[in-house]
Amino acid sequence: MTLCGWLFIWGLPAQAAQLEGLYEAEVELADQGRATRATAMAEAMAAVLLKVSGSAAVLSEPVIKSAMEDAARYVQQYRYRNEAMPAEKRHKGKGGAAENRLLLWVGFDSVSIDNLLRRFGFNVWGTARPSTLVWLAVDEGSRRVLVGANDQGLVREVLESEAQRRAIPLRLPLLDLTDQSKVRPVDVWGGFVDNIESASLRYETQAVLIGKLYPLGKEWEGRWTLRYQGDQYEWQQRAKDVRTVIASGVGGISDYLSQRFAASSDPGMDQLALRIEGVTTMDDFRRINDYLLSLHGVSAVTLRKTDATSSSFLVEIEGGRETVLQAITMGDMLAEVEPPPEVLQPESPMELRSQSVEVSPSPVEPAAGEVGSDTLKEDAEVLPLQPQVVPLQELVYRLLS
Repeated sequence: MTLCGWLFIWGLPAQAAQLEGLYEAEVELADQGRATRATAMAEAMAAVLLKVSGSAAVLSEPVIKSAMEDAARYVQQYRYRNEAMPAEKRHKGKGGAAENRLLLWVGFDSVSIDNLLRRFGFNVWGTARPSTLVWLAVDEGSRRVLVGANDQGLVREVLESEAQRRAIPLRLPLLDLTDQSKVRPVDVWGGFVDNIESASLRYETQAVLIGKLYPLGKEWEGRWTLRYQGDQYEWQQRAKDVRTVIASGVGGISDYLSQRFAASSDPGMDQLALRIEGVTTMDDFRRINDYLLSLHGVSAVTLRKTDATSSSFLVEIEGGRETVLQAITMGDMLAEVEPPPEVLQPESPMELRSQSVEVSPSPVEPAAGEVGSDTLKEDAEVLPLQPQVVPLQELVYRLLS
């Protein structure tokens, strides 16, 4: 059977995804013993750290490995459940009864996980993540074919499991008549970007992954190109196991985008001033307030002022402000408004206290014809320094219905 005969790809929503469950994981275990549970919690913690950081390097860091040995200290809650064994793993006993398997669900404390990552120099990737459209061509020997949303089999299984493991939202093209009129396998194989990007517009994803997968002797090789906001990132993978090569496509997306979107490992505070137009009711105000507080990295939201059609907020951020702005841009709650933002005088939290300058008399007597320091004090007024302020830029957005 050819590789593409096994393909099946699921459809995911367009636009950026607000992901849930980043700080939880479920693993299979043999029993409910204490030692078994400790091992399972460490495995679950590894899964969470991979999703939250977006970087595979986190799991090879010695200090992170050491922290996982005491995973229980980061756990917020856990519970067991039983589930029927998947068909491919079932062992038929007497009467043909299928076996069950024991699963442990673990929820971790998000603050503790974030602090651990930042303490050792790893970034924290929030819940708003760009969706990626995957154009993948596979060489079957006698022909090259594109992978579409309605294909079934191995690639679907690997891409889906890797996307879940790395918390990456993916889409595959429909390959209907519209797509076929714009993109052919040769376009993907040859990297004809103009045709691919034109066909990608209808899917409204933020990134596009172009991949080609082919046999190379007894191995498989994959070559990948990720295009995002005018930038291009390329990588390749060769392995005997085709699953490893397919998984490298998703892994490369995660490694690259997590660096672009993750909050800085610097825990310093930052601020944003936002004016939201279209806020006319108390329900609108609550929606905006709750939405801003839900963004990863936002620690506090304060109302600056309000009128009949808009409200202005001061947003306190732990880490880089760029992550919050990117999350807003990718979301479906707010749309940026032109003209460019104006610069406002900051509120009191941004002001520095006035400082005065005091001139002390000189201990050295002035020479003949020179003016002493006492005379200077009489002839020139010593003024305090003006308050030093940091300009606070107010960004303007419109509330979407």
